[in-house]
Amino acid sequence: MRPLTYRESGVDIDAGEDAVRRIAPLAATTARPEVLGGVGAFASFVRLPAGYREPVLVSSTDGVGSKLKVAFLAGRHDTVGIDLVAMGVNDVLVHGAEPLYFLDYIGMATLDPARVEAIVRGVAAGCRLAGCALVGGETAELPDLYAAGDRALLEAIEIRAMAHITGGGLPGNLPRVLPEGCRARLSRSAWRVPPVFETLREAGRVAEAEMFRTFNMGIGYVVVVAPTAADAAARLLAEAGETVWRVGEIVAGGRAVEFVE
Repeated sequence: MRPLTYRESGVDIDAGEDAVRRIAPLAATTARPEVLGGVGAFASFVRLPAGYREPVLVSSTDGVGSKLKVAFLAGRHDTVGIDLVAMGVNDVLVHGAEPLYFLDYIGMATLDPARVEAIVRGVAAGCRLAGCALVGGETAELPDLYAAGDRALLEAIEIRAMAHITGGGLPGNLPRVLPEGCRARLSRSAWRVPPVFETLREAGRVAEAEMFRTFNMGIGYVVVVAPTAADAAARLLAEAGETVWRVGEIVAGGRAVEFVE
């Protein structure tokens, strides 16, 4: 009887090593001075940046959800990597923290080195956009708001709250950062909803309220500032290349989102 190999049992070591060889140079393009070593160790080592008093590390983890199904249907996996980083980076940023490094892990039923390379290419692109290092590079067979202009916003404007609008939309995410007794009153005419959402609504015959509680409808991130600081905040973000809309106001009331025309 022929001996059973690890590969035949479902784990291809050669494919794993090939994947690591492919992604190591991608990770190197995201290097920060605080990173110690590169891809290949059992764990990652990152120094805290200098200049922080009583530093606190803020961590987050997330996935891309149903976007992964779209990636498989389209046969394109690089863009989900960018989106994956954005999910984690934005969740960290809402707390005013600097995205320092991104720790990745890839698990899939059958290891495809080219597919892993495509995913990590997107992850590395997202890390470069966010200014954080990609460390880790583990594989197994089984996040742009922190640009220079946005750091300027955090330094120049008193930020009252920030919300990353992902699954659950504006009604599900914005109330999470509001104190008791505060309600977000948003004008539905204040921004242009991307056409893709109307296509989804029509194709799925989805009620409008359900669309708003499922998708971000074109608003990926909300920054709450004092009314007197709104113009300055919008100007700083626009100068950094962001598309900015003044979408509403915070009023007294139950902690929720209220839509008006």
